[in-house]
Amino acid sequence: MIGATDSTSDVVIYTSLAPNMRRKALGREIGESYQRACIESWRKLGTEIVSLNSGSEIRSLSNKEYGVSFLETSAERPRIADFVNAAQKSSKKIAAIVNADCLLTAAQPTIDAATRAAAQGMVLFERLNVQPDSICPSGVHCSGFDLFLFRIDPLESLALDERFTIGSPWWDYYFPLAYEAAGGKLYSLPGPALIHLDHPRAYSTQSQEENEQIISSYIASGRIGDPNRPVGAAIRSNAENNSWTTLAARCF
Repeated sequence: MIGATDSTSDVVIYTSLAPNMRRKALGREIGESYQRACIESWRKLGTEIVSLNSGSEIRSLSNKEYGVSFLETSAERPRIADFVNAAQKSSKKIAAIVNADCLLTAAQPTIDAATRAAAQGMVLFERLNVQPDSICPSGVHCSGFDLFLFRIDPLESLALDERFTIGSPWWDYYFPLAYEAAGGKLYSLPGPALIHLDHPRAYSTQSQEENEQIISSYIASGRIGDPNRPVGAAIRSNAENNSWTTLAARCF
């Protein structure tokens, strides 16, 4: 386990672990060991890791000894608002939200630089998709973000739609844009800093389309996103296209 430094001691990391992680690599099931590797990799950011789960999931996860704390939520899949509320109630200055199946690969100097930037706003982390049969990059673009490292203070002014849940489509655009609208600055790393084993998507086309309509209406209303910022401008310019692929391509 990586020990805490002055910077990591001020960071709390939030995720939502799956009770039964299933991932394959080179034809072998490695779900639980992969989950442990992901968790250990996050300790570069901080030693306090909290998983938001339902009561039944917590009972299933508790005997796995992952070395994390649990926070019970009423819904099976935690809302982004649940993570925001938890971060605000913490005693930390900086929080992170990370998708449970992403392995943090950035070197410690990069992590330290990202933590310094997060003292001023939010740092967005992209992932590199890996093909499980070859363990080589798949070439499939992630079309989003999987880790957010951010200063907690701007959350006080955050107006977040409670329909978005972790892992649902578009939440990873809505959250940083809402954060920016609350007065936070947005930063990104120059390249992927996470590894993700490809797997079938866990959401429906219907949920993608519904969430797309939600974020499009918010963008059109001018309630989120600074039109002078690159990410905000790219999303605004594509609000009428309703195209996830086009939006993602223009945001990176």
